[in-house]
Amino acid sequence: CTPIRRMEERTCCICLDGGFQLDGGLACHASVIADSHFVCTACLGHHVEESITAELHVRRATQGMVTCPGRPCSAPPYGHSDLARLIEQTLFDRYIAALAGVREAGLVAEAEERAQRRLRAELLRLQGRDTRSEQAQNIRQQVVEEILTAKCPVCRQAYVDFDGCFALRCSSCGSGLCAWCGRACGTDAHSHVRQCTASQRPGDLFGSQSQFDAAMRRRRTRELRRFLRGLDVEMREPVLQVLNGDLKDLGIRAIPLFRWPKMCGSPYLMLTVLGILLASLLILASLWHERQARATLQQVLSEAEACVQRHVDEVGKSYGALLNELRA
Repeated sequence: CTPIRRMEERTCCICLDGGFQLDGGLACHASVIADSHFVCTACLGHHVEESITAELHVRRATQGMVTCPGRPCSAPPYGHSDLARLIEQTLFDRYIAALAGVREAGLVAEAEERAQRRLRAELLRLQGRDTRSEQAQNIRQQVVEEILTAKCPVCRQAYVDFDGCFALRCSSCGSGLCAWCGRACGTDAHSHVRQCTASQRPGDLFGSQSQFDAAMRRRRTRELRRFLRGLDVEMREPVLQVLNGDLKDLGIRAIPLFRWPKMCGSPYLMLTVLGILLASLLILASLWHERQARATLQQVLSEAEACVQRHVDEVGKSYGALLNELRA
């Protein structure tokens, strides 16, 4: 798309026709004026039509509002007053109705989810079935919502779209987001993305869909590992079992969630093994000495018992001889 180059003439970033005056269309409110994109009135109407007839999940990502078609673009969605001024009244009425429908669908979905949670909690309370599997299901819901769903770290609005630029912008609060590390970067993330330590393309703003998916997997795995470490040990395995399908859908393997740190490689692992072997040898030596001490004590007792028995026999003989002498 062609950014604005002269203030007196505009070029539409959709049809690429030039020579438009400012009142002949709509320019987005990019943070940098030179990066703003202009859309002529005719193309704007077609763009609004496509936006309000898109799939519900796509419209919910922008809360039903119409965003600039230019790419990349950090501008917030178009304002209602700007659209009302430039598009036909019937189209604007349909836009408002679609906007209300998106927000209503979101409210209905949230209300249904809250009702389902209350119902499950009440059933568990009445039936006394707050079992480990039920707890795991509740934890799964929390993990899916807070860890596996990509959200703005500022307002917690979910986002799904990726257009190739790793400097994202939240459609809800306008915060700039880094798609590499997920960090909020004020209102513009472009400068951070170029220097992000998690970037696979240092100095570049753009990347492929596979790189975006891989970055999301790394962040989700790291956050999930941190979350599971905070659970009771007996709950980790049930939670991983109920999350198995969700993790597979996102390409996350459950096995490496508890891998040993890399520093436990050759030197540290060898020292650990040597320490275990040394402790084992000390225990065996202690047991051997204890056994030897027991054998020695048993031998001394046996010899003492034999000596006492000999003494008793000798006394018995002397006493018998003495009785015989007295009788004689």
